Amino acid sequence: MHVIEIGSDVVALGHFDGSLVQEGVNSMVTEVKRMSSSSSSDGRLELHMIGGFLDDRGYSEQLVFDILDAFNSLSQNVSLITCCVCELNNVKKRKLNWPIIYGIGINIKNGELFPASFPDRGPAISLRSSRHFTRCDKEGMVCIYRSTSGLLIIGPFNYRLIPEIDFLLVQKDQFLQTHMSTSPSVEPPHFAQEVRNTLTFIKEHPFPLVSVFPDNQPHLYKKNDQGVWTRVYSCDKS
Repeated sequence: MHVIEIGSDVVALGHFDGSLVQEGVNSMVTEVKRMSSSSSSDGRLELHMIGGFLDDRGYSEQLVFDILDAFNSLSQNVSLITCCVCELNNVKKRKLNWPIIYGIGINIKNGELFPASFPDRGPAISLRSSRHFTRCDKEGMVCIYRSTSGLLIIGPFNYRLIPEIDFLLVQKDQFLQTHMSTSPSVEPPHFAQEVRNTLTFIKEHPFPLVSVFPDNQPHLYKKNDQGVWTRVYSCDKS
């Protein structure tokens, strides 16, 4: 579920999967208010929700309720502007329900929303995925991109090794898709391979604070002049 929160000249976009929803909403709103150019504490915040579909397990519907409940519990007034979820984002293909919109983008200059796909989904995908695959980080959603510096910031974080990892790594793609996805019938073609890559990474780095973040510092990436994400080792993270 893609959630966009807009304040004064500030946009926050988050992907909610059902884990620690309230904490994620609180984090988004706090960050938007912190970076907003408006000094008014009662400034307008706009909410856009896009995603989910009529999945067989009813997962999307419950997630929508959880997100709305989380925003409704805030003391800050939030205006729901777009709600393209569940049935409104559903289409039948080969007698199966599919989401119409998989990804979303926003033009930060005029606030226009548009469906988007991302052939380049950024650097260090296995490292980034390892955090939510293990679900051992109590922090919940984190802001990994800083627009002021153009930095993508990963970690540091820790996790526990998945006990069944050796068993999972020898399974076929269909098994991984069936058991590692909330919506296995509509996953993109790259899903199973990315799961396998992430599991391999976790197995190779069972103690990430030792092998991945030995100095307890994050991995920093920034786009170079050619638009390619490149790791940097010294930069202002603000």
